[in-house]
Amino acid sequence: MFSKIYFKLSFFILLLIVIVQCTFMHFSVKSELQKLIEFKNIENSKYLENRIYTESFILNEIKEYKDRALIKLIMMNIFVIVCFIFIYHFFVGKYLNALIKMNHHLSPLETKNLIKNIPNDEIGDLVRSRIQMLDLVEENESNNKKLIRILIHDLNNSLALILGSVQFLQKHIEKLDREKILKKLSKIELGANTQKELIDTVRQIEAIESHKQIIKKENILFESLFNDAFTIFEEKLKKKDLSIKLISKEGFYIEVDKSLFLNNVLNNLISNSIKFSAHGNKITIETIQEENKKIIIFKDQGIGMSKELLNKIFDTQAKTSRDGTDGEKGTGFGMPLVKQTLNSFGAEVKVSSKTIEESQNDHGTEFRLIFT
Repeated sequence: MFSKIYFKLSFFILLLIVIVQCTFMHFSVKSELQKLIEFKNIENSKYLENRIYTESFILNEIKEYKDRALIKLIMMNIFVIVCFIFIYHFFVGKYLNALIKMNHHLSPLETKNLIKNIPNDEIGDLVRSRIQMLDLVEENESNNKKLIRILIHDLNNSLALILGSVQFLQKHIEKLDREKILKKLSKIELGANTQKELIDTVRQIEAIESHKQIIKKENILFESLFNDAFTIFEEKLKKKDLSIKLISKEGFYIEVDKSLFLNNVLNNLISNSIKFSAHGNKITIETIQEENKKIIIFKDQGIGMSKELLNKIFDTQAKTSRDGTDGEKGTGFGMPLVKQTLNSFGAEVKVSSKTIEESQNDHGTEFRLIFT
């Protein structure tokens, strides 16, 4: 298979060769004619006539010279074309053909099988970058499919809750008292809020990953962020009789986008600790100032996480949602959003955990946010 670029290169190379050859042939024939005329003049001066170098002889010699030159030029053109085809195929053509097939099939694996040895030049760089790009496309496509399956499952559950409650009210509303009606309405509200939370969280993750989210970092006193979060969760903390304590030296600042950090990170981590803590447990948040690092440690006395769950807690494509100690529902996307948001600040998160089964007296989860 010859590409369009092959025919373009062939045309211009042959055109250049023909121009050079025509120029060379013109001056070569002119030189040969000049030489024959000189022989004619020498012969004429010696014998007072031309016995060999007559006009017909010279014209015939020029004609034969042109024919020989033309045959040589044709042979040279054939040789150049053969060499060009060979060089083009082994150094350019086969890689371009592979890239074209990649465009048609979007399969980096197929290209890797076609090209055993990728050259270390510009063409090789192009092939490698294309394979990497398609690897990323395939990975994103696979991740998106997994994410869609999880979303469909979770949205379907909350939708079933809403529809079930609506259908029950439609059939029995005249027989129900106010308390039972409000109970069903609260289930409908829970299902609707769950759907909204799922959609908002996924939208936020996508915005951060695609760099659509505008991040405005500023130095903010962590204590003020904690106070804002405490106000939000004060009622939930009282409901489960949980205490939350901040251990922080004065003047502990972090460089973040206030809204993103508060909503995506701080609120998610506190909500997660509340969800998996038993009544009467303690939650502590400690800040540590090191020479080149600022660390925030979230620690609870909750039920903890298994090693299997720890390995996929930040994976948006993994099913990680589970009920809290009071049956609280979750989306499973809170922790991936924490990681994505911290990454956008240039920070990282580490997590460790012990389950109740592993340690009856020292169980719970610890998150470390590390700012460098």
